[in-house]
Amino acid sequence: MIRRLLVSTSAAILLAIVLLALTASWIAPYTPRDRDETALLDQPSATHWLGTDENGRDILSLIIYGSRVTVTVGLGTVALCLAVGTLLGLIAGYSRGLVDELLMRATEVVLSFPGILLAILIVFVVQSPGTLTVILALSVTGWAGYARLVRGQVLQARELEFIRASEALGARPARILLRHVLPTILGPIIVQATFGVAGAILAEASLSFLGLGPSEATSWGAMLDQGAVLFIKSPYLAIVPGLAIFSVVLAINFLGDRLRDAFDPTQRHDASSAH
Repeated sequence: MIRRLLVSTSAAILLAIVLLALTASWIAPYTPRDRDETALLDQPSATHWLGTDENGRDILSLIIYGSRVTVTVGLGTVALCLAVGTLLGLIAGYSRGLVDELLMRATEVVLSFPGILLAILIVFVVQSPGTLTVILALSVTGWAGYARLVRGQVLQARELEFIRASEALGARPARILLRHVLPTILGPIIVQATFGVAGAILAEASLSFLGLGPSEATSWGAMLDQGAVLFIKSPYLAIVPGLAIFSVVLAINFLGDRLRDAFDPTQRHDASSAH
Protein backbone atom coordinates (compact mmCIF):
# COMPACT_ATOMS: atom_id res chain seq x y z
CA MET A 1 0.00 0.00 0.00
CA ILE A 2 2.77 2.45 0.96
CA ARG A 3 4.76 1.48 -2.12
CA ARG A 4 1.78 2.13 -4.36
CA LEU A 5 1.21 5.51 -2.72
CA LEU A 6 4.85 6.47 -3.27
CA VAL A 7 4.66 5.51 -6.94
CA SER A 8 1.42 7.46 -7.42
CA THR A 9 2.88 10.51 -5.68
CA SER A 10 6.03 10.27 -7.79
CA ALA A 11 4.02 10.10 -11.00
CA ALA A 12 1.97 13.12 -9.91
CA ILE A 13 5.14 15.13 -9.16
CA LEU A 14 6.66 14.35 -12.55
CA LEU A 15 3.42 15.10 -14.37
CA ALA A 16 3.21 18.44 -12.56
CA ILE A 17 6.80 19.33 -13.51
CA VAL A 18 6.15 18.53 -17.17
CA LEU A 19 2.95 20.61 -17.12
CA LEU A 20 4.83 23.49 -15.49
CA ALA A 21 7.46 23.34 -18.21
CA LEU A 22 4.85 23.33 -20.96
CA THR A 23 2.69 26.13 -19.52
CA ALA A 24 5.33 28.32 -17.82
CA SER A 25 4.56 31.35 -19.98
CA TRP A 26 0.88 31.25 -19.00
CA ILE A 27 0.87 30.27 -15.32
CA ALA A 28 3.97 32.03 -13.94
CA PRO A 29 3.01 35.23 -12.08
CA TYR A 30 6.03 37.05 -13.53
CA THR A 31 8.71 36.53 -16.16
CA PRO A 32 12.39 35.98 -15.24
CA ARG A 33 13.06 39.53 -16.47
CA ASP A 34 10.52 41.19 -14.17
CA ARG A 35 12.10 42.86 -11.14
CA ASP A 36 10.58 44.42 -8.07
CA GLU A 37 13.12 46.97 -6.85
CA THR A 38 11.10 47.51 -3.68
CA ALA A 39 11.28 43.84 -2.65
CA LEU A 40 14.89 42.64 -2.77
CA LEU A 41 15.42 39.32 -0.94
CA ASP A 42 11.85 39.62 0.29
CA GLN A 43 10.27 36.86 2.38
CA PRO A 44 7.16 35.00 1.15
CA SER A 45 4.17 37.28 0.92
CA ALA A 46 0.85 37.64 -0.88
CA THR A 47 2.65 39.37 -3.75
CA HIS A 48 5.54 36.92 -3.97
CA TRP A 49 4.46 33.55 -2.58
CA LEU A 50 8.00 32.17 -2.27
CA GLY A 51 9.81 35.47 -1.82
CA THR A 52 12.25 37.21 -4.16
CA ASP A 53 15.95 36.99 -4.96
CA GLU A 54 18.61 39.69 -4.66
CA ASN A 55 17.47 41.23 -7.96
CA GLY A 56 13.83 41.39 -6.92
CA ARG A 57 12.75 38.51 -9.17
CA ASP A 58 9.89 36.29 -8.04
CA ILE A 59 11.25 32.90 -6.86
CA LEU A 60 8.06 31.02 -7.73
CA SER A 61 8.23 32.28 -11.30
CA LEU A 62 11.92 31.33 -11.54
CA ILE A 63 11.10 27.81 -10.33
CA ILE A 64 8.34 27.46 -12.92
CA TYR A 65 10.55 28.68 -15.76
CA GLY A 66 13.46 26.62 -14.46
CA SER A 67 11.40 23.46 -14.90
CA ARG A 68 11.81 23.97 -18.67
CA VAL A 69 15.57 23.46 -18.44
CA THR A 70 15.12 20.48 -16.12
CA VAL A 71 12.68 18.70 -18.43
CA THR A 72 14.51 19.62 -21.64
CA VAL A 73 17.97 18.57 -20.45
CA GLY A 74 16.72 15.43 -18.69
CA LEU A 75 14.69 14.09 -21.61
CA GLY A 76 16.96 15.49 -24.35
CA THR A 77 20.13 13.97 -22.92
CA VAL A 78 18.56 10.55 -22.41
CA ALA A 79 16.95 10.59 -25.86
CA LEU A 80 20.29 11.31 -27.55
CA CYS A 81 22.24 8.81 -25.44
CA LEU A 82 19.54 6.21 -25.93
CA ALA A 83 19.50 6.59 -29.70
CA VAL A 84 23.29 6.37 -30.11
CA GLY A 85 23.86 3.73 -27.43
CA THR A 86 21.03 1.45 -28.56
CA LEU A 87 22.12 1.57 -32.19
CA LEU A 88 25.76 0.77 -31.41
CA GLY A 89 24.78 -1.88 -28.86
CA LEU A 90 22.52 -3.64 -31.36
CA ILE A 91 25.24 -3.63 -34.01
CA ALA A 92 27.93 -4.86 -31.60
CA GLY A 93 25.84 -7.60 -30.03
CA TYR A 94 24.51 -8.96 -33.29
CA SER A 95 27.67 -8.63 -35.38
CA ARG A 96 30.13 -10.02 -32.83
CA GLY A 97 33.67 -10.55 -34.15
CA LEU A 98 35.81 -7.57 -35.10
CA VAL A 99 32.93 -5.07 -35.19
CA ASP A 100 31.89 -6.04 -31.66
CA GLU A 101 35.48 -5.83 -30.45
CA LEU A 102 36.08 -2.36 -31.89
CA LEU A 103 32.81 -0.92 -30.62
CA MET A 104 33.26 -2.32 -27.12
CA ARG A 105 36.84 -1.08 -26.89
CA ALA A 106 35.63 2.38 -27.92
CA THR A 107 32.89 2.13 -25.29
CA GLU A 108 35.40 1.22 -22.59
CA VAL A 109 37.60 4.17 -23.53
CA VAL A 110 34.64 6.55 -23.25
CA LEU A 111 33.57 5.04 -19.91
CA SER A 112 37.07 5.54 -18.54
CA PHE A 113 36.57 9.33 -18.62
CA PRO A 114 34.65 10.92 -15.72
CA GLY A 115 31.48 12.10 -17.46
CA ILE A 116 30.83 15.22 -15.41
CA LEU A 117 34.46 16.40 -15.70
CA LEU A 118 34.41 15.99 -19.47
CA ALA A 119 31.09 17.86 -19.61
CA ILE A 120 32.59 20.69 -17.54
CA LEU A 121 35.53 20.88 -19.94
CA ILE A 122 33.27 21.01 -23.02
CA VAL A 123 30.96 23.64 -21.54
CA PHE A 124 33.93 25.70 -20.31
CA VAL A 125 35.46 25.73 -23.80
CA VAL A 126 32.17 26.90 -25.33
CA GLN A 127 32.07 29.78 -22.79
CA SER A 128 28.39 30.79 -23.14
CA PRO A 129 26.64 27.45 -23.44
CA GLY A 130 23.01 27.01 -24.36
CA THR A 131 20.66 24.21 -23.41
CA LEU A 132 21.64 22.22 -26.51
CA THR A 133 25.33 22.54 -25.65
CA VAL A 134 24.68 21.15 -22.16
CA ILE A 135 22.74 18.22 -23.64
CA LEU A 136 25.55 17.42 -26.07
CA ALA A 137 28.19 17.74 -23.32
CA LEU A 138 26.33 15.30 -21.07
CA SER A 139 25.77 12.91 -23.98
CA VAL A 140 29.45 12.65 -24.96
CA THR A 141 29.96 9.84 -22.44
CA GLY A 142 26.34 9.05 -21.56
CA TRP A 143 25.69 6.83 -24.58
CA ALA A 144 28.37 4.29 -23.61
CA GLY A 145 26.41 2.82 -20.72
CA TYR A 146 23.41 2.17 -22.97
CA ALA A 147 25.62 0.60 -25.63
CA ARG A 148 27.12 -1.86 -23.16
CA LEU A 149 23.72 -2.73 -21.68
CA VAL A 150 22.10 -3.27 -25.07
CA ARG A 151 25.01 -5.33 -26.34
CA GLY A 152 24.74 -7.69 -23.36
CA GLN A 153 20.98 -8.03 -23.79
CA VAL A 154 21.35 -8.75 -27.51
CA LEU A 155 23.85 -11.54 -26.82
CA GLN A 156 21.28 -13.19 -24.56
CA ALA A 157 18.36 -12.59 -26.93
CA ARG A 158 20.18 -14.19 -29.87
CA GLU A 159 19.96 -17.54 -28.11
CA LEU A 160 16.16 -17.48 -27.99
CA GLU A 161 14.48 -20.07 -30.22
CA PHE A 162 12.21 -17.72 -32.18
CA ILE A 163 15.16 -15.46 -33.06
CA ARG A 164 17.23 -18.45 -34.13
CA ALA A 165 14.28 -19.56 -36.26
CA SER A 166 14.13 -16.15 -37.93
CA GLU A 167 17.84 -16.38 -38.75
CA ALA A 168 17.36 -19.89 -40.15
CA LEU A 169 14.55 -18.65 -42.39
CA GLY A 170 16.91 -16.07 -43.88
CA ALA A 171 15.43 -12.91 -42.37
CA ARG A 172 17.58 -9.81 -42.79
CA PRO A 173 19.63 -8.73 -39.75
CA ALA A 174 17.94 -5.32 -39.67
CA ARG A 175 14.51 -6.95 -39.59
CA ILE A 176 15.54 -9.38 -36.86
CA LEU A 177 16.98 -6.59 -34.73
CA LEU A 178 14.05 -4.21 -35.10
CA ARG A 179 11.14 -6.67 -35.15
CA HIS A 180 12.34 -9.34 -32.73
CA VAL A 181 15.45 -8.46 -30.71
CA LEU A 182 14.66 -4.84 -29.78
CA PRO A 183 11.13 -5.52 -28.43
CA THR A 184 12.54 -8.41 -26.40
CA ILE A 185 15.18 -6.29 -24.64
CA LEU A 186 13.10 -3.12 -24.30
CA GLY A 187 12.40 -3.56 -20.58
CA PRO A 188 15.94 -3.12 -19.24
CA ILE A 189 16.53 -0.24 -21.67
CA ILE A 190 13.48 1.65 -20.35
CA VAL A 191 14.61 1.14 -16.76
CA GLN A 192 18.12 2.39 -17.59
CA ALA A 193 16.69 5.41 -19.39
CA THR A 194 14.49 6.28 -16.41
CA PHE A 195 17.44 6.45 -14.05
CA GLY A 196 19.36 8.26 -16.79
CA VAL A 197 16.89 11.15 -16.70
CA ALA A 198 17.54 11.61 -12.97
CA GLY A 199 21.29 11.53 -13.60
CA ALA A 200 21.05 14.11 -16.36
CA ILE A 201 18.98 16.45 -14.17
CA LEU A 202 21.55 16.21 -11.37
CA ALA A 203 24.41 16.75 -13.82
CA GLU A 204 22.75 19.87 -15.29
CA ALA A 205 22.09 21.21 -11.79
CA SER A 206 25.76 20.62 -10.93
CA LEU A 207 26.93 22.48 -14.04
CA SER A 208 24.57 25.37 -13.34
CA PHE A 209 25.67 25.47 -9.70
CA LEU A 210 29.23 25.92 -10.96
CA GLY A 211 28.12 28.68 -13.31
CA LEU A 212 28.42 26.49 -16.42
CA GLY A 213 24.76 25.82 -17.12
CA PRO A 214 22.54 27.20 -19.89
CA SER A 215 23.20 30.93 -20.18
CA GLU A 216 19.94 31.79 -21.93
CA ALA A 217 17.50 30.21 -19.46
CA THR A 218 16.67 30.08 -15.77
CA SER A 219 18.01 26.98 -14.04
CA TRP A 220 17.36 25.45 -10.63
CA GLY A 221 21.08 24.80 -10.21
CA ALA A 222 21.90 28.46 -10.82
CA MET A 223 19.24 29.46 -8.28
CA LEU A 224 20.81 27.06 -5.79
CA ASP A 225 24.19 28.66 -6.38
CA GLN A 226 22.78 32.12 -5.75
CA GLY A 227 20.91 30.89 -2.69
CA ALA A 228 23.99 29.26 -1.17
CA VAL A 229 25.78 32.62 -1.11
CA LEU A 230 22.79 34.41 0.41
CA PHE A 231 21.52 31.60 2.62
CA ILE A 232 21.73 33.57 5.88
CA LYS A 233 19.84 36.56 4.49
CA SER A 234 17.27 34.61 2.48
CA PRO A 235 17.17 30.82 3.02
CA TYR A 236 14.16 30.48 0.69
CA LEU A 237 16.38 31.22 -2.28
CA ALA A 238 18.33 27.99 -1.70
CA ILE A 239 15.70 25.80 -0.03
CA VAL A 240 13.07 26.08 -2.77
CA PRO A 241 15.22 25.04 -5.79
CA GLY A 242 16.98 22.45 -3.61
CA LEU A 243 13.64 20.87 -2.73
CA ALA A 244 12.56 21.02 -6.37
CA ILE A 245 15.66 19.12 -7.55
CA PHE A 246 15.39 16.65 -4.66
CA SER A 247 11.68 15.96 -5.30
CA VAL A 248 12.06 15.39 -9.04
CA VAL A 249 15.11 13.12 -8.75
CA LEU A 250 13.52 11.12 -5.91
CA ALA A 251 10.28 10.73 -7.86
CA ILE A 252 12.16 9.46 -10.92
CA ASN A 253 14.09 6.97 -8.80
CA PHE A 254 10.89 5.64 -7.24
CA LEU A 255 9.36 5.14 -10.68
CA GLY A 256 12.58 3.54 -11.91
CA ASP A 257 12.47 1.02 -9.06
CA ARG A 258 8.84 0.25 -9.88
CA LEU A 259 9.64 -0.25 -13.55
CA ARG A 260 12.56 -2.50 -12.67
CA ASP A 261 10.28 -4.66 -10.56
CA ALA A 262 7.69 -4.77 -13.34
CA PHE A 263 10.19 -5.82 -16.02
CA ASP A 264 12.19 -8.16 -13.75
CA PRO A 265 9.89 -9.89 -11.21
CA THR A 266 12.71 -12.27 -10.18
CA GLN A 267 14.71 -9.33 -8.81
CA ARG A 268 11.77 -8.27 -6.67
CA HIS A 269 11.39 -11.85 -5.42
CA ASP A 270 15.07 -12.02 -4.53
CA ALA A 271 14.91 -8.73 -2.67
CA SER A 272 11.86 -9.81 -0.65
CA SER A 273 13.36 -13.23 0.20
CA ALA A 274 16.55 -11.54 1.40
CA HIS A 275 14.53 -9.81 4.11
